[in-house]
Amino acid sequence: MTLDKMPTSPRRVASILRHPECPQEILWAYVMKGYAKEVLANINCPAEILDVMVPNKSYVINEMVLEHPNITPSIAKKIAASKDYFVRVKVAQKFPQVLRNPLEGLSPYDLAKVDAEPQDIIDFYHYTASLSEKASLLQNPNCPLSLIEDVLNHTTSARLVAAIVKNNNLTAELITKLFLRSQKILKSTPINFQREFYLTLLKHPSCTNAIALDLSMYHDSTINNAAFAALIAAREKGKSA
Repeated sequence: MTLDKMPTSPRRVASILRHPECPQEILWAYVMKGYAKEVLANINCPAEILDVMVPNKSYVINEMVLEHPNITPSIAKKIAASKDYFVRVKVAQKFPQVLRNPLEGLSPYDLAKVDAEPQDIIDFYHYTASLSEKASLLQNPNCPLSLIEDVLNHTTSARLVAAIVKNNNLTAELITKLFLRSQKILKSTPINFQREFYLTLLKHPSCTNAIALDLSMYHDSTINNAAFAALIAAREKGKSA
């Protein structure tokens, strides 16, 4: 079969592309015409063609390339650069050596809990474009306080602020800074989002009486009541000390 004799029927084209003896010139021509899945179904598709397909916006294409017998570590490294953590998990399973950071192959759920090196957390936070991954890293108990402070100085993201409040290692100074930043950042968020944030803040081990007193005058009764309860609990604790 030659390129000039290829049929016009999509079904016939797909059948030819999948055939192990399909000429490379035909595979090259049709991958450019949008037949990527059919070309990838060919077990003899050369690594050079796999290489031009990635990283791809399509998770399916990335996964098919990862599963192809002719994939190389350099191609896997390009796929890992897609910044899709589902893809990176797949890469980590097959080519762990190509990941630039040991945290790249983890889900956001695992990132929040893994016993990671502080420097790895810093490096991966600045590398990833995923807000979910950034939020998980900020919750991690090993997250350096210097990174959290830097984020508080620059972020306008309510999601990142909400993640930081779940880190129980924050100092009273950082909690105060978080509280002050939250008043501006959360102003336009739904009231339920504000409630969840401030109720979590009031339960934080480093939350101060000054913050609770301020929140006792908040414009929402649920937050008011929780703040009064925190003040009463702190007073009772002081009496028993």
